Amino acid sequence: MTPQVLAEELAKFLEQAHEAYTPSDPKISGRRMQCIPGYLPERTAQTAQTAIFPYIAVRVNEVHDDADDRNESTATVHIIIGTYCTANDDGWLEIVNLLESTRQAMLKQRTIANKFRLRGALDAVIPSEQPRPVWVAVLTATYSIKDIREELTY
Repeated sequence: MTPQVLAEELAKFLEQAHEAYTPSDPKISGRRMQCIPGYLPERTAQTAQTAIFPYIAVRVNEVHDDADDRNESTATVHIIIGTYCTANDDGWLEIVNLLESTRQAMLKQRTIANKFRLRGALDAVIPSEQPRPVWVAVLTATYSIKDIREELTY
């Protein structure tokens, strides 16, 4: 349950960090950043192509228990950032700016919900091939999470 709580709390934090964000494309202007723990809702035939944008999805990718060395557990999350921009000259800038604002927010506040501490470096990738007018980036981060204590029976 702890990795799930990390994803939920990180999504809340990132939503607050992007309160002032305004998309540049007229098709999605005025929309707030959606920060979702887990996966985006499935798109249906009735859903407009632009309905999910802009978004940040926080997904738990890996959990590692290191009880022998540090008595600590970690969770690695992928933070998928997506926006929609039909102007090719501006689309790449918009995703770079979103990635950078996300990265800066996470580095300025390394502890989330007084429970989860950012460990090590952040890794960011903007795939070279983009499904334009959709623009996507992925940020990978590892957080310390509560470790599970062994229950001893005597």
